[in-house]
Formats: sequence, structure tokens, C-alpha cells
Amino acid sequence: MDNSAFTTREPLLVNKEPYSQGGGTCDAFRVKLYGKLHFLKQLKPQYANDVRYRLALQKEFETGYRLEHPHLVRYISLNAEGILMEYVDGDTLTRVLNDQPSYFHRRDRLHLFLRQLFEAVQYLHEHQILHLDLKPDNILLSHIDHDVKLVDLGCCLTDTFPDTPGRTPDYAAPEQLREQASVDERTDIYALGRILAAIHQKAPLPRFLQKLQQKCCQEDPEQRPASVAALVQELDRHERKQRRARRTLIAALALLITLTACTLLYNRLSTRFAQIQTPIHDTIFVETPVVGPAIHDTVFVDTKPSPEETRRAQYEREMQMAIDKAYQSTISTYQDSAFAKTWNTAANAFVNKMNTVCEQLAKKYPEYALPQIQGTVMAQCNFYLSIVADKMAKNREKREEMDKKSEMEEMVEE
Repeated sequence: MDNSAFTTREPLLVNKEPYSQGGGTCDAFRVKLYGKLHFLKQLKPQYANDVRYRLALQKEFETGYRLEHPHLVRYISLNAEGILMEYVDGDTLTRVLNDQPSYFHRRDRLHLFLRQLFEAVQYLHEHQILHLDLKPDNILLSHIDHDVKLVDLGCCLTDTFPDTPGRTPDYAAPEQLREQASVDERTDIYALGRILAAIHQKAPLPRFLQKLQQKCCQEDPEQRPASVAALVQELDRHERKQRRARRTLIAALALLITLTACTLLYNRLSTRFAQIQTPIHDTIFVETPVVGPAIHDTVFVDTKPSPEETRRAQYEREMQMAIDKAYQSTISTYQDSAFAKTWNTAANAFVNKMNTVCEQLAKKYPEYALPQIQGTVMAQCNFYLSIVADKMAKNREKREEMDKKSEMEEMVEE
């Protein structure tokens, strides 16, 4: 960090280049001091000997020198030539809007810009400083990372320096234009609304920001948001809603993909292998002719199951027990959740275990062909997956209803 100080000693300035972003009373230069680039803010020749403007320049430096914020330009020193500030390699918001009108079409860029700008102004207000000259020309966007740097405290109002020398009419609040100006935080909020309007001319704002811009630009200060913190909270609330919407969409897509994969797998197996039909006969009905008065009598003969039938019953019990065990150890717990990040992993584990069951049964009961076993087992696999997915969807709908109810309660409280 540079050793900043008040000094009247002439700095060793090299390659003093005029900078395009000068103001009404000051010129700006890009200078090199000890090999490092800086900004130099210097009074124009016609104002250089006017004590009022020299005092205003000193006020700006003394106000900015004690501030430290990542989105405020840093003041380094005051000398006979003017104010030396950190150099920002970037463009003004005015130039960005003119040269790149589609820049803010990307919502992530817009939200990042507004958050950094709001936080910088909020920091000023927390230190009892009103900027009073917020406008696109006083906002820089760095070429790297597109970070905000707020500049020019020449018109600021503080407890120590209660007089402010100027304003920019297009961005000044109505109360600034009156003879008996009474300004507060809401004066800067009006200017922020005007900046939002300037962006809206190049890149249409989302509906919630259009409403926010209209609130900020109310002529009556009482109708504007009370603080910049309220603007930050509005951004936070909207970003939370977007995150919830993205999570819901991802959950729906994951569920759709899972169900589609299971359906395709089941259909493929069904077309290749016929499902096993299991006729069960515990009683044999035998009709026999009998000599005597009766023409026909029916004799019911109870028979014991054959060894083949006993083995088949054992095979079916083991199959069902293995399927239930695989279900309980993988996907059964997902019935009580709306969405879990591990659902796809659990569903794949269930399918893999079902394939293992098929292989084990085919090895133990070679009389049943593997394709036949797969047809029966995978049909139940698809059934279980469908049941759990359906319950997850219903749980998610309930959660969304609860979220909407919470949002409505928040709006009523506001």
C-alpha cells in the first residue's frame, strides 16, 4: 500500500497525459509516479487561484483519504498540483453504455454491478457522507473482472464540510434544485434510480428492478426507499427466489431423466424377454364317470406339490426377499424427501443391485434362463423407482407451496 500523506512537495510525475474524464472545474491526468500509474485531479487554470475551489479540492481529499472500500477510488496525497489517486484501468459507465449497449443484457453482470455500486454508496452513508453527484461519468468499470470504482467526492456533504459546491441537474434530486436544499440519504437514492433508468434505455431491466427504479425516482423523498440497505435487501430477496427456481428446475429435470432412463431400460428388456408367467395349481379337479344312480360325480383330489413346484416357490421367495433388501438399502428413504442430490446415485445403485440379484438367481437356479429372470426382476425395479419418484414429486409440490406461503407472509410484513 502507498504511503499516503498531505504534502506540498512537488511529486516526481512522469509522462503526464490528459485523461478524457475531466469535470467542469477540474482536469484529469494519467501520471506515473515512481514507475506506477496514478490519477491526478487538478483545478483548471481559471479556477486554480480561486480560494473556494482550492478549499473544495482540499475537502474532497480530506474526506476521501480516510475511506477504505474496494469499490471506492483510493485517495493517496494532496500537493501543489492537485489530488493524487489510485489509477483504475477501466471505462466510465457512460462509455460502457455507449460502446457496449448489450453489456447489461447478462443478468449476472447487472446484479454484480448494482450490488457493488449499492455497497459503495451504503459505505459512504454509514460514514455520514452524502455523495450528491452520483452519475454514470463518476462510476468506473475495471477492464479486469468488471469491478465498480466510484469516484469524485467533489460535491459530497459531510458533518465536517457541510457545504456542497455543485450538482449534475440530470441526476440531481428535486430537493437539490431548491434554494433551501435539504438533503439526506434519499437524495443519493434518487440518483441511483436515475442511473437505473439510464441502463434501462440500453438494456431493459427485469420487472423487479423497474419497480425499484420507479420507487427511487419518486419526487417526494418520503416515497423513496429509506436507505441503500433496503436496495441491497431487495437484490438479495430476488436472488434467493432465482436460486429456489433453479433448484426446482434442476430437481424436475433430474427426476425426468431418471424416469426416462428407467422406462427405456424396462421397455428394452420387455421387448427382448418375455415375462415369466407363474401358474399355481394346489388342487386338481378330476371328473370321473360312476356306475349307479348318479350320472356324473366330481371327485376333488388334494395333491402335494411336486419337487419342481417346491423349488419354484423357493426361487420366487428368494427373488422377492433380494428385491426388498436392495430397495431398503438404496432408495426407500427417498420417499420422505422432496429432492436429494444423491438420488441419481441411489437409483443407479438400486438398478445395479437388481442386476446382481438376477445373476445370483440364475447361478443358483440354472433351470431358469437369465433373460427370463431379468424380465421379472427389472419389471419390479421400474415399479419401485416409479413409486419413489412419484412420492418425491408430491413432497416437492408441498415444499413449493410452503415457500410461496412464506414469501406472501414476507410481503405482507413489508
